[in-house]
Amino acid sequence: MGLFFAIAYQLCVHVMVRDAVRLDGEACSNGLTCLASAVVYLARLFCLFLAPLANDVCITRLVIVIETTCGICTLIQEEPLWVAEEMKVHDHLNRYATYVGKALFVFGMLNALRMTEPVRMQRTAWDTLFVFLLFMLVSMVALVIRSTQRCGVTGFLAFIWVLPVLMMILYLARRQSLRQSVQASIGRLLESRVATHAAAGVAGLVGNCSAKRAMTEASQRFRSVLAADITPDALRDNAPDPQFANFANPCRLGECDAFVSHSWHDEADAKWEALQAWRASFVAQHGREPRIWLDKYCIDQNDIDADLRCLPIFLSGCKRMVVLCGPTYLTRLWCIVELFAFVHMDRRIDEIEFVPVLRDDPEAEDDDRQVIDDTFGGFDAAECGCFSDEDKQRMLSIICAAFGDLNSFNEVLQCIFAKAQWREKHVKCEHSLPRSSSSTSEDDQP
Repeated sequence: MGLFFAIAYQLCVHVMVRDAVRLDGEACSNGLTCLASAVVYLARLFCLFLAPLANDVCITRLVIVIETTCGICTLIQEEPLWVAEEMKVHDHLNRYATYVGKALFVFGMLNALRMTEPVRMQRTAWDTLFVFLLFMLVSMVALVIRSTQRCGVTGFLAFIWVLPVLMMILYLARRQSLRQSVQASIGRLLESRVATHAAAGVAGLVGNCSAKRAMTEASQRFRSVLAADITPDALRDNAPDPQFANFANPCRLGECDAFVSHSWHDEADAKWEALQAWRASFVAQHGREPRIWLDKYCIDQNDIDADLRCLPIFLSGCKRMVVLCGPTYLTRLWCIVELFAFVHMDRRIDEIEFVPVLRDDPEAEDDDRQVIDDTFGGFDAAECGCFSDEDKQRMLSIICAAFGDLNSFNEVLQCIFAKAQWREKHVKCEHSLPRSSSSTSEDDQP
C-alpha cells in the first residue's frame, strides 16, 4: 500500500511541477493536483515510515530502499543546478531548495541504509525526512509567491493547501512519542481487524456456515451486561431463563471490557466470588463498572444456536478474556474451544486472565487448587468432555486443522497457562464493592 502511494505521489509531483513551475505567464496552477499530491504524500508516509516496529530490521530496510528509490527518481526529474536559466529570485529559491533538499534526502537515506540497528536506521530516516521537508517548505513558499503573482487569489489558493500538510509532517517527524502513539493506534486497529476476521473463520467452522454470515450475525447479536448485575443464581446451570436477558444491552464489537469464560460444572458461588474479585480489581483500576459478555445473560434464549455460532466473534469483540478457572474448566471441550479461538486470533498473552474458582472452605480450597494444578500439568484436549460426541469430533477436527495435531495445541495452551496472569483470591469482594440493586435478591440478604 505504501509503495502504491509512493508511485501515485511521483505522478502527482510530475504533473504539479510541469503545471506549476514551467507554465507560461498566462496559465495558473491546478490547485486540485497540488492538494492531491499533499494528501497522497501524507498517506505515503503513514504507510511506509510508520510501518516498521522498533526492532524490525527487514521492514525498516525495505522502507528506506523504497524511499531512496523514490528520491532518486524525483532527483533525476530535476534540472541540474549548473544549467543556467534566467528567472526571478523566488524561482531560483524554489529550484535550489528543491534540488538540494532531494539530494540531501537521497544521501541521508543511503546513510541510514548502511546501518545495522533498526532504531538508529529509523531515527536517521526521520531526521533526513525532517531536513528534506524544511527545504520543501522553502520551495513551497516560493511557489506560492510565484503563483500569487501570476494568478492572484486563484494562484495563492492553488498551493496554500499544501503548507498545512507539510507542517503536520514536520511535526510528526520531530515527535517520536507522537509517531509511536500513531503507530500503536494503527497496530491496534489492524490487530483488531485481523482478529475479527480470524474469529469469523473459526465461527464459520464451528457453526457450519460461511465466515461472512457469521460476521454479519455476530455484529447484530452482540450484547453485554454490567458485572455488577451478575448474581450467583445465573451461574448455577445453563437452563434457559429469559429474565437474565433483560439486564443485557446491545453492544458494538470492540466495546465490551471482557469475555467471561467458565464451566457450568464448577460451583456457582465460587465462580461468583472469582468474578467479583476480578470486578473489584477492574473498578479500582478504571473507576467504573466493567461491561462483560456472559453466556447466561448475553445469549439469545430464543435462538441459542445462532449465538453459539458467533461465539468466537463475540470473543474477538471483547478487549480481554477472563477465565473463571475451576476444577472442571479444563475438562470441558466448549471451554477449550473458547481458548482455541483466543489462540487462533493471535491475541496477546496479557489479554487473558485466569481467576481461580475455589470453594470457600480451607480444605476444599486446597483440594480445588490441587485439582486445577493437576489438570494444567496433564492437559489433553482429547480427554475433554462434551455433551455430544458428534460435536466433540467436529471441534477436535477444527483444532487439528489449525495446529496440525492435538499435541501441538496442548503445548500452546500449556505455555499460555504458564505465562498468563493469575489473580489470587484474597478477599471477599462483596465487602469491598456494592452490589447493584438489580442484582440483589432475597437469597443474598444476610
